[in-house]
Amino acid sequence: MSKLITALLMTAMTLQLRAQAIKPSAKPILPTQTEIAKKGAHVYFKNLPKNMGGNLLALLGLNQFPKLEKLHAADPENSPFNLFNATSDRLKPSRDWSFSFYNNVPDMAEVVQAEFGFCAGFSTTLRKINMMALYDKENTEKQVVPAKGTPAWFSFYKAKLDDIMNNKMTIIPGFANTYMLSSNRQLGLYIKQLIVHQWQVTNINLFQGLAGLLSVNKQPDLEDMQKVRDSLAQRIAYGYNPIVYLSKYNDNVMSKEQWIHVLQIFEANEIQADGSFTLRAWDINEKAEQSVKLITVDANAKIIMSQDVEVTEDSVRIGNLNLEKNKHTLKQALAVIESGNELNNILPLKWDDLEIEQMIKQNKKFCAERAKIGSFICNQKPLNAGGL
Repeated sequence: MSKLITALLMTAMTLQLRAQAIKPSAKPILPTQTEIAKKGAHVYFKNLPKNMGGNLLALLGLNQFPKLEKLHAADPENSPFNLFNATSDRLKPSRDWSFSFYNNVPDMAEVVQAEFGFCAGFSTTLRKINMMALYDKENTEKQVVPAKGTPAWFSFYKAKLDDIMNNKMTIIPGFANTYMLSSNRQLGLYIKQLIVHQWQVTNINLFQGLAGLLSVNKQPDLEDMQKVRDSLAQRIAYGYNPIVYLSKYNDNVMSKEQWIHVLQIFEANEIQADGSFTLRAWDINEKAEQSVKLITVDANAKIIMSQDVEVTEDSVRIGNLNLEKNKHTLKQALAVIESGNELNNILPLKWDDLEIEQMIKQNKKFCAERAKIGSFICNQKPLNAGGL
């Protein structure tokens, strides 16, 4: 029976992962994504019995995240989410807080034979690093860093990255930001390996993977979408970017032509009088200056993801182009939105609350120590604000 379940899950996962497509290219002699997925499924089902209890609690919303929300509501000044203040300048797309490489075949060719996209791996890994890494370019903490380029130097920074992937805040000397860190040849290669692993654990999951697969033939109504918007807005207010699955409609969940994209949501705007609203997403397939995508949900629950558009009282912005507001530019902005990708669903990542809960639990001691030391204090916001 377990072999049958594994086979069914792998079939479903393969179809879902093919939906995260990227440009074809010559493949090096490396493991394929399908091979990696199969190994991941084997490990997942082997560990499923001991993890089932925690998984079900998280799935049913019976984990500790609701308790954290109650603590926040009761005392926002001392909210458990305040430990994310230290990295609150990284919530919006910018070059400094992006990787130096992208979700495409050439950039990932050193570590895997890419068959699908790695959007789930890119989005989750980037968020972890941006939330958990405290950069100390001048090494004011006086950490003993081995000579650059030596095996010991790589091991030193690899351990830092491993801590981050285990949801532990860590101070990284010698680097100013995520772009600089990922630009290092050795560390960039290791981050790509972490991305592949995160892609695997995010998608090869009995509940999350199947939920993403099944989302392609659902047509939520406006009320459903408004509830999703409210949930996303609340989490953004807590100080982090929630992660979602975006999908295009396909009435055949077993189709090879599925389209699924996994992104961070960093802005959820107010619901308008007609029930419509907009979200903004961080698209890791693009350079920082083009990475903002506008998601528009209209009064009929039609969902479109397009190039970013913003209309103010006296101007119209399309991408990074600022224009005077008039009849022509308004029409142009509307055309940009209408030419975007029509989606059928926005599905929050099911294990996101559990991950945030673990981040808070893992870093209580670290943050208490930093408060006593008086530098790199978790609940203090940086003086500079992040942005495009």
